[in-house]
Amino acid sequence: WFIDDSCAIVFIIYSRVLYYYFIIIELKGVILYFMFFFFFFQAEDGIRDAQESRGLGDVYKRQGINAEYGGCVPSNVRRASRGRASMMMDAMAMQREPMRLITSHDPEVREEGLEQLKGMSAQSLTEILATLSYLAAESPLLDVRQACAEAIGAEEQEMQVSPVSSWMDPGLFWHSRLTGKQTEVLSDAFFASGRVLNMERLMGLHPEYLEAFQRTHRAVAYGSGPLPVSWRMYILILAAAHVDSHCVVELFQHEFREHGGEKAWLAGIDFAPGKLQKLLPVMSLLAQSPWLLTAEHLEDVLSAEQGDAWSTGEFVHALALMVTGDMLGKISKGCGLARESFLVYGAGLDLARSDSGNLIELGTSTTPTAGEGSGLDMSGQTQEVFTKLQAGVEKFKNEEELMTDAFGQCDSASEGATKVQISQDLSVYVAEHTAEHTDFDCSSKASYGIYHVEDFPWDSDVAPRLDRYYTGIGTLLDQEFRTIRELTYNTFREIEGVDTQPFRHAIWYYSTRIMGLFHDDYDYREVNLLVNIEFKKYLKKVTCLPQETTVDDFTNVGYDLPVSEKVHALLIAVEARKYSSLMYGVRALNQYVNNR
Repeated sequence: WFIDDSCAIVFIIYSRVLYYYFIIIELKGVILYFMFFFFFFQAEDGIRDAQESRGLGDVYKRQGINAEYGGCVPSNVRRASRGRASMMMDAMAMQREPMRLITSHDPEVREEGLEQLKGMSAQSLTEILATLSYLAAESPLLDVRQACAEAIGAEEQEMQVSPVSSWMDPGLFWHSRLTGKQTEVLSDAFFASGRVLNMERLMGLHPEYLEAFQRTHRAVAYGSGPLPVSWRMYILILAAAHVDSHCVVELFQHEFREHGGEKAWLAGIDFAPGKLQKLLPVMSLLAQSPWLLTAEHLEDVLSAEQGDAWSTGEFVHALALMVTGDMLGKISKGCGLARESFLVYGAGLDLARSDSGNLIELGTSTTPTAGEGSGLDMSGQTQEVFTKLQAGVEKFKNEEELMTDAFGQCDSASEGATKVQISQDLSVYVAEHTAEHTDFDCSSKASYGIYHVEDFPWDSDVAPRLDRYYTGIGTLLDQEFRTIRELTYNTFREIEGVDTQPFRHAIWYYSTRIMGLFHDDYDYREVNLLVNIEFKKYLKKVTCLPQETTVDDFTNVGYDLPVSEKVHALLIAVEARKYSSLMYGVRALNQYVNNR
């Protein structure tokens, strides 16, 4: 706005300590425009590069967890007089300060924020009502929930988290049902980003796994690395779109915008740089048929002769992002994950609510010991697996069956190809690279064969090469895989005292088997002993064609397991799928490097 032949411009700059600084510059016309464009773009670029995010939704916290203004100066402020603008900005800063403090890891700082919240005027509270309502329901911290509920005149007991999954009873995720470890891990997520995502709540059913996943994800998506953060978010969008996951795509679209991404790219891959477009053929194979990936597919990506070439380090970083986005998409489709409420409401859409007819009931609240198992009403097949686990799987093996035969009999390849269905709004990220899914066929005479893992193993070849090209990522991924494979509560259907390692390993090795990976040190007879046909169908659908997964698939997995155990099995399967894609991706990269 113009005042007496001079002009005032308001710049808002985010500092690393989350404070807002307001600079009012008053200059003459011609100098004004020069300074405006130079300073604005330089500041914006500098902020994006220097502000390292600590997790999904970090920008949400940097904005004071307040979507009222979206981190920008409202138009009425821009049109106001200089004095009024200054007062309004001071008021905004005062409103956000308690929000910043109450998300602190330090209890004393948090208490200071809660005290400031109590002293705010009714008008100020009204202006941050959306934020207070969110925290009163979603914060894992009891003191924050109580204070925010009191501020809006509600009872803390009335406020509950938004539905995490449209296929699950919301009560499974109520704060009162969480264990101390779950609350601790979800609180860490809250301290890092100012909110807890539905994906984090779902993974939080198994908090040790969530910790391992978050370490890897924060490093790949937000830590040091060769790719800009906006590019990382875009690659995650592309990977999630390949499995038709709206909720994951929406989340990373938000992160992409908040980290300075070009908005035009969100119109589709055709609007993104050619260098990113080169990833699509590789991404399509990783999503559907990773065993077909060869060094020739990497030629267009890595060869300097093709222009816009990726360095080896950049490609490995992109590979880690592609398999992560693919995995998150598969999780969301495999358990009916709900869209984030802050994104849905912000887009003016209705939040998907659970249909009571489709809810999965919670497991029994009691935890009987193995000796008391007869009191539980198990289905015949569930009882059969339970008996095998208790007695020992070795007693039930057919000694005449060879391991190689068992490997082939674990799964039968479907005839023909299945067209992968992608929603129209997400197809812009896939373009003409929408693939057809064809099952891995052990007897195929095609150009691929069984991947004998011992010929190019994870421990001595794949993980070290990941570490070499992208420091530390191989080690983090290895920890993530080991955590989910070895995670156990020594319970089966909530019966204590059961060694479930054979069951967990059967899920892992079946999920890698349908990707064509053969482990010489595993007895594949155990897969057919412990994983029945219905369970195989669910695992295969989630890992190969997640778009087709329905609530009936999740409800009827073949065993009457409680939700937390189904989620555990799902996480094992998608991590095994992620592991398989990395095995093929790094093997193809090694072939390319050796052929140069």
